[in-house]
Amino acid sequence: MQEFYDKYCKKRENQDELYFFNGYQGEVELNRSNIDLQKESEVLLVRYASPKSNFDRLRYTNFNYDEDTQKDNSFSFESELAKFEKDSQRFVPDLNKNKEVYFLPTNLESIVKQIINGNRRKVPDILIPLIPNDIQRSFDFTFTPTQFEIVTYENIGQFATSFIKLEEPSSVCEVKEQMDCIKHSINDKFVDGIDDYFVGDLDQGFGMMERDFKKKYTTPSTFHYNFVLKNNEKDSMVNLLKTLSEKFIPFPFE
Repeated sequence: MQEFYDKYCKKRENQDELYFFNGYQGEVELNRSNIDLQKESEVLLVRYASPKSNFDRLRYTNFNYDEDTQKDNSFSFESELAKFEKDSQRFVPDLNKNKEVYFLPTNLESIVKQIINGNRRKVPDILIPLIPNDIQRSFDFTFTPTQFEIVTYENIGQFATSFIKLEEPSSVCEVKEQMDCIKHSINDKFVDGIDDYFVGDLDQGFGMMERDFKKKYTTPSTFHYNFVLKNNEKDSMVNLLKTLSEKFIPFPFE
């Protein structure tokens, strides 16, 4: 990690341990006193695949409800889609399609979910390459300049991609087994709404990640990581996410 500091980071003036590097949404601050928790690469990471990040939800929106259904205010596209998916392969997400969307930083992932599941049409231009062409043609988007941010230790969770990792996993098979344990044994409302996840290795050269000091789960022993892409001045954020995501394989919970 010292090499990352030497190559890509600059020191904040009058701050002994505070450095920063250039990310795709602004300057990302690092505290060198946390260097033991920071890494450039890691193996057997897990990334949850949110079903609300699937652009197919904008492609299949027309359902013919009967009169009683139309009058039922509790009915929604989300609830009807969930029922439809049980009996049809049509809406089963292909997680290898637009895979990069599942690896977005939290704030941009939230915007994509608002586009897909709401009516958001004002979108930062950093997301232009990520929105499929047919979706762009079908909706009246307004693209705005991406806001420059100062990402600090306090707000890094908003601008980072979250991963989790078992403390000492030996294989993908062990990760799958323990992920099923997390799904069915731990009371976590977020995980309750997730059906799939990715497992893979994050290679050196994309950026850096910092592990939380406290464990996310005690049994199985699991840690949470915040990962931020480094702006290499050559590739778009979306292209880097495409390359990064190639090393990750999707799996369903069982």
